[in-house]
Amino acid sequence: LRLGEILANTKRFEEAWKLVGMIAKYRAEATPMHIIRGRIYFNAGKWREAEAEYRRTVELHPTEPEVRGFVYLGELYTLQKRYDEAEEAFLEAHKYIPYLEMPFSGLLNLYVIQERWDDANRIYWEHLSKSGKRRAAKVPVIKKFLDSPRFKREWKK
Repeated sequence: LRLGEILANTKRFEEAWKLVGMIAKYRAEATPMHIIRGRIYFNAGKWREAEAEYRRTVELHPTEPEVRGFVYLGELYTLQKRYDEAEEAFLEAHKYIPYLEMPFSGLLNLYVIQERWDDANRIYWEHLSKSGKRRAAKVPVIKKFLDSPRFKREWKK
């Protein structure tokens, strides 16, 4: 899965498609195949196709879904300014694995983009309490949040 994501994210689409073909030979409905295909479409700017692949990853295992499917849906919706749907997708991922940085980072980024400082503050402290200071400090969007005037005012209280 990771190799396919790397190939897709670096726009090495031909190699990524070969990997998808190899996976499909053994498991036609394998979750990794849909994740990789989604990343290929996403990085090629084919957002409708990417959305369909990400949705498929979530639908394959409804009781234990692939969290990356939700995260990537949230990322896609954020870029499309479909903010309510993005929040819903990130919250779903966050619900399954609350300490994972991907949904947390997506939610925080979404709230900062929308200037929803109270929500950003809440999710930041919630994540910090679950994952520890060291892990939360690694998320790049945190710098933007921590540098925001609103956070600095709240922090001084």
